[in-house]
Amino acid sequence: MKIYILIFVSVILYSFIDLKNLLASFIFLNNKSNIGKDRTDCAKKGNKIIILIPVLREQEIIIKNLNLFTRLKGNYELVYITTQREGYEKVTKLKDLNALKHKINTTANLDNFVEHFVGFFPHSLAIKLYKEKNRFDNYNDYWDHILNTYKNLKNTAELIDDYIKNEKVRCKHVRRIHYPYVDGLMSHQLNYASKELLKTHNTESTYVLIYNADSVVENRVLDKFFEKISSGETVLMQSSLFLENYFSFSSNLRGSILKCIALAQSRWTLIHEMSRINRQYKGGIRSIYESAHVVGHGTCIRLDVLFDVGGFPEIFTNEDLPLGYFLSLAGKKICLIPILENSESPTTIKSVITQYTTWFYGAMDYFSYYNHAVQNYNTSKTKALLWAIVNSIRAMLWFLSPWIWVFLIFTPLFWRHYLLSFFAAGIFLFHTIFIYWITIEFISNNPQTIGKTIFPIKFEKGLLIAIPLSYIIWGIGPVRSVFFRIKANLAGTKVDKNKTER
Repeated sequence: MKIYILIFVSVILYSFIDLKNLLASFIFLNNKSNIGKDRTDCAKKGNKIIILIPVLREQEIIIKNLNLFTRLKGNYELVYITTQREGYEKVTKLKDLNALKHKINTTANLDNFVEHFVGFFPHSLAIKLYKEKNRFDNYNDYWDHILNTYKNLKNTAELIDDYIKNEKVRCKHVRRIHYPYVDGLMSHQLNYASKELLKTHNTESTYVLIYNADSVVENRVLDKFFEKISSGETVLMQSSLFLENYFSFSSNLRGSILKCIALAQSRWTLIHEMSRINRQYKGGIRSIYESAHVVGHGTCIRLDVLFDVGGFPEIFTNEDLPLGYFLSLAGKKICLIPILENSESPTTIKSVITQYTTWFYGAMDYFSYYNHAVQNYNTSKTKALLWAIVNSIRAMLWFLSPWIWVFLIFTPLFWRHYLLSFFAAGIFLFHTIFIYWITIEFISNNPQTIGKTIFPIKFEKGLLIAIPLSYIIWGIGPVRSVFFRIKANLAGTKVDKNKTER
């Protein structure tokens, strides 16, 4: 009982700290969210931003991305980094696609069909294929149609090249760099392109800004980066919410779960990511234990600073968390941009689990980052160890969080302490429903924080049932990460990093 009470009190304290951090992020964004004036003075000094967008199987959204990023204001180049891996995997995945042949007869509805086939086809095309089923009287003819559609599907590189060819005036500052190997990850694509830039650009005045194919930014967002660059910043970070496709989710239970996942990740950005970055930037006693991370989209870094820490780390499963760790150890402060990116959230439950599995690989590897840092950099071992311990504890809390709530809510029932169980459920509702509600209210009333003039998001009744289920789903990814890591270690191999849909 004493252990239970200790955990219960700790969770209450943690929840109120979350609320404090959330309100602090609201204040930060409200005070500084207006895009600043045109920073032509920064461009005159020779500073330039090169936007790097690594892509892999992005047929669903690449045209939308091109339409957005070719129209930004400011002194920038736009580079898309394709990879040989896409063509290679299209061939190797054909066997996996054929294994799903029986699913087209047993799949009862659209949502289930999309769950099975979205890894092979863009989301909208998977929907189209499902709806075309009634055109075919013969089962084998329908399957042949699916296979032919897959074989004729243009890759991302072809779509980019077609766009550049057809929009020559708008794409004068756009080019594509192709990573020519099949075994590289996002870090390899980014390093390959960055090394190409070294041949033609001044490293002390050139900044690379990383976005994803699903990133959505305000038209004049580069002004905010240039404003900070002109004041001497060398590492900048634009955090992201994950609500861009929020309104595309249906109102059924599955759609409500996906909405909760989008809100949960947006909540994490506002409560944890932004507060940690601001703590390390401001300094003070709380910055002692804070090594702010950067993420794989929204990071802007001067080229010489990037290569001072060895570029984007390639030896780890993920590149973003170790990069932030190494930058912090090198004494570089990460400056947070006071306007948010708005990214898309996964469109299937399967994709959600894959995404969190992949993300947790980065969170669980801090002692690997520590070993690499002390062996390769002239850095404080004490500081490196402290930050590895702090961030590993945070990863453990992520891993345990859903199961702690199950423990707190249901254990008192076995003791017949029903009131205690009721209070635990109330704290859970505060931690989720209340936090989601005020997040929704803030974004709805302050759409300029994500570069919108209007964003009519509302709290829906369907979320009440979906929140507990989404929280459990949110916890499956870390469990899978640990399982796959143990399995790989026993086999003496590396874990396979699957592409996340978003």
